[in-house]
Amino acid sequence: MRNEPLAHKTNSTATENDERRTERVDAGREGSSSPVGEIAKGLRPRKTAKAKRGEREEKDYVMETPQKVLKVLEALEGRAFEPASINRVVQRTGFTQSFCRSALITLKQAGYAQRTLDGWIVGPKLARFASRITAHSYRQNEN
Repeated sequence: MRNEPLAHKTNSTATENDERRTERVDAGREGSSSPVGEIAKGLRPRKTAKAKRGEREEKDYVMETPQKVLKVLEALEGRAFEPASINRVVQRTGFTQSFCRSALITLKQAGYAQRTLDGWIVGPKLARFASRITAHSYRQNEN
């Protein structure tokens, strides 16, 4: 038996399928290809221009959830800081009952809200914080 080199067998169907897939991916816009298509062809995808730190606006840094939690805290104010039920907080904020409950429990854990038999009130940590701010502002105005 002679040792003949094995013929390299190519799977033309698989190659054709790969080419078709690449064409479909690249078929987006005329004259452009997607990063996926470029990767499939073995090319590096084009980098998109990112805004530099100084070019971003302040609103791009705003976090919505903390803002919503602060609105829940503000809803505890009412007219005279009377205890507020969760339903009252929902009415004042327009948020869901589930979100308001989660926010109030989070504020309670941090000491910024407190649950009483009549509802939710501002917690002792927030009261201390507010009194220190008031005292500090008063001292600055005296000088």
